[in-house]
Amino acid sequence: RVNFKGKASDSIGRVNDFALLRSAEITIQNGYSYFIVIEGGTTIKTGVVSTPSHINMATGMIEGGHVSSYSKPNASIVIQCYKEKPENVSGIIYDATQVRSNIKSQYKIDNKDAAPNNKTK
Repeated sequence: RVNFKGKASDSIGRVNDFALLRSAEITIQNGYSYFIVIEGGTTIKTGVVSTPSHINMATGMIEGGHVSSYSKPNASIVIQCYKEKPENVSGIIYDATQVRSNIKSQYKIDNKDAAPNNKTK
């Protein structure tokens, strides 16, 4: 299982891309070349942040106090890895080397960098 927790500024597409990038890295690190996603999805964590208000003693007015909401996308996928390109499987067959190269190129990630904010179970 590969989890990627996005930031409020991340799009769902970006979160999914980084989950696939991490999946490709895991596939390669374990001596495999291909993977498929057998289960997965994206969720959105939402919340509210508030800052306290205070009373201005000189004017008696309540000042400050702001409330804002946020949404953080998260991707969670389960992959199955293969040494050779599988036949007769349903779903997209990902070439791990190609996925890693394409996503790193798209997001201008140095080859030494790993996908940020990733977590693997």
